[in-house]
Amino acid sequence: MKPTHSRRSAVRFAALRKFRPLLLAAGALGVCSAPAARAENFVTRSIIQDDNPATNDFARANTNINAVPIKRNALTTVGDYQFTSYYQQDGKIAIGRRRTGQSTWDIFRTEFTAYNINDDHDISSIGIDGDGIFHMSWGMHSNNFLYTKSTSSVLNSNPINLIGGSVGNAAAPNSMTGLYNTAVTYPDFYNLPDGDLLFAYRNGASGSGDYRMRRYDTATDSWSELGAGANDIWIGKNAPGSTSPDVNAYPNELAFGPNGEMHATWTWRTGGDTTTGEPGFQTNHNINYARSNDYGATWTNMAGVPYTTPIYESNAEVAINLPEGSSLINTTAMAVDKLGQPVLATWYAPGAPQGDHARQYMFAWYDQSQSQWKTSQISHRTIDGPEKTTEAVVRDMARPIVVIDDANRAIVAYRDNQDANGLTIAYSVSPQRNDWQTFDLTTEDLGNWEPTYDVNRWREDRVLSFLYQPSGLGQTGSPIEVLDWDSNAFFADLTAPKLHLVVDRSTGLATIRNATGETVAVDGYSISSAAGSLNPAGWSSLADQSRPGWQEANHLATRLSELNPFNSLQLNNAATATLGQAMATNAASLAQAIQSSDLKFEYTTAAGTRNGVVEYVGYNNIVMFVNPLTGEATVRNMSNFDVAIDGYTISSADGSLEPGVGDWLSLDDQNASGGQWFEANASATRVSELLMSGAMAFNKHAAFKLGALFDPNGATDLSFQFLLAGDSTPLSGEVVYQIPGDFDMNGSVNAADLAIWRGAFGVTNAADANGDGVSDGADFVVWQRHYGQTWTPAAAIAQTAVPEPATAALASLALVALAVRRKSF
Repeated sequence: MKPTHSRRSAVRFAALRKFRPLLLAAGALGVCSAPAARAENFVTRSIIQDDNPATNDFARANTNINAVPIKRNALTTVGDYQFTSYYQQDGKIAIGRRRTGQSTWDIFRTEFTAYNINDDHDISSIGIDGDGIFHMSWGMHSNNFLYTKSTSSVLNSNPINLIGGSVGNAAAPNSMTGLYNTAVTYPDFYNLPDGDLLFAYRNGASGSGDYRMRRYDTATDSWSELGAGANDIWIGKNAPGSTSPDVNAYPNELAFGPNGEMHATWTWRTGGDTTTGEPGFQTNHNINYARSNDYGATWTNMAGVPYTTPIYESNAEVAINLPEGSSLINTTAMAVDKLGQPVLATWYAPGAPQGDHARQYMFAWYDQSQSQWKTSQISHRTIDGPEKTTEAVVRDMARPIVVIDDANRAIVAYRDNQDANGLTIAYSVSPQRNDWQTFDLTTEDLGNWEPTYDVNRWREDRVLSFLYQPSGLGQTGSPIEVLDWDSNAFFADLTAPKLHLVVDRSTGLATIRNATGETVAVDGYSISSAAGSLNPAGWSSLADQSRPGWQEANHLATRLSELNPFNSLQLNNAATATLGQAMATNAASLAQAIQSSDLKFEYTTAAGTRNGVVEYVGYNNIVMFVNPLTGEATVRNMSNFDVAIDGYTISSADGSLEPGVGDWLSLDDQNASGGQWFEANASATRVSELLMSGAMAFNKHAAFKLGALFDPNGATDLSFQFLLAGDSTPLSGEVVYQIPGDFDMNGSVNAADLAIWRGAFGVTNAADANGDGVSDGADFVVWQRHYGQTWTPAAAIAQTAVPEPATAALASLALVALAVRRKSF
């Protein structure tokens, strides 16, 4: 049947062109290529260049001197303009300016240079005051002070002229107050609401330096020292008369609250006189806190008690107690959430006290309701291994940045060598910050690059604007860009109703379902699987079903795609479109079956390409069923495989486990088969067991109970991993919160569940309440016993589809109670 040709609007064809890469023409059809990740639909990138072929616009790239978190204002927006400073390939500083949102840059080249262009401590930092005067400090790592400013306002299209810019360092003012101009590092500008500037810097050496702060008064065009005592110290290296080792503070990004209050956190580093024997950054310890209500003139602790002298380690308030040897990084990011609570993102090894030195991205915040600081683990990295990190690989992880959006969503951006080494975004919606989801915003190898962002741009329009340049990859120079991510538009699209692809893991059947509440006209779709889990032979495409105008791409085990250039599939609300057995069900092992649940679903309409939601039904995995009313947990083999296991761990970032006597019924308690089970040190965040030798048979439909180990009032954030016999890499099982007999899993056991049981009786396992693989009379008894029970989660994890989810690394099963291990957990 020939397709019906009809006129289409320009908008529709523009949308089809966006989807066209799925069906590159080779005759009528062609080879399928991957569509752009939906996150990238909200990204714009602008190369900083002057469009003059006679000039070299490359930026210095052998180190990350241009993009490192100590360079706070790598980008800054004031009024209608965005500014940047960076080292060119030849080592001289250039200033870039563009109108906000435009891609065209003006570049102003200077003769300013760093003391050591190959030292990425020698960054350039900029600030623009309320009169439009451009200030810059640059090029120092315990060197004499370098500073200059513009001769007039830069908030216009006139050329930017800096004092000494056409001559070099010696011609700049190189002083603000005439004091403390030696051994300077980490210049850092902040904009104040009245147009003034703050400037913070270290005076002294690593492990033995004072931090100072200055304020620029636009009315008098002058700087003044803000520190306390005779030496104007903000955070000092050691209190007078103290015999403790010297330290220096590494302040994180200052954060400003809704009422003008200024929050500061910092980490201490000990010098060569440390008493712990830890080297380098491993002497970093503790996260401390102070607050100022007058922009740095005076400081208090969280309770409002003033610091009466310069802040020293001896009188500083400890927010998070982390000893030396915690692999704690310094100089990260802060923000303030919608409740006025200070938050920060950093990385350290949370398992260090138990001997697990794997570094993780961490989030911390002050919980006003409980008057205490709390922490949340963002990542589950395994690439470090259990050993303590040395200085040589400290750059493997980038220091993160953190912002809070209008929905009180915490957003953390970082680069992590665990995966593609690109720019990763993690976000959390829950007030308990226990629902972190991640995706890759970019996947190109960024080397040692670390994210820095335009604070003012974020405040104005919720765009995360990054200075973006791969670094440390062997090249001296490379293009430098600004990457803008429109977070508001991204999350609005992410949370909007969308089509679902419902996949039955036991049969492979796939169905497109519309639950958006409105009619959706689909012009194309694509199902992809990196693991090659698709079944082209069983796929019943819309073209196979003789739907007018539909054309297939080359179908592969990694992608199935169709496009309709002339017609649309009209899906009314609640309508479905079946696609046959599009998912393969021929996994040869449980590990392969678990890996096969990696489908992604995209579709296009006249408005553009969207990521749909993949919704799985049925199981082919080991599943831990948790009764949310009683906390009882039962682990069932819901796969198609007879297996044997010799270890498992259950984790809760929020501390929702109850491993006390009479709660957790361990396999050791039960004298389970297979050998001697050993418990780890159980806690509210983790319970684990391991067989030192032997294995426990765990055939399909088998089950074992673990007692009431879940706190019914806790957050539904449990994760479950297990080890198959003979393996050293854990697999990720599933966790299902379900009242027994709640077959439709809507939180209530009622007549609707009885109807499901009647339809499934003797036919399918849709009403299998006891895990024996069939729906029968025993399942009716379970339904009857729980009839009328209901449940609403107290702190449910947000079930939001992530567009390009980063593959979650399995958490290490830290069986710290075992002195000898047969395998690395």
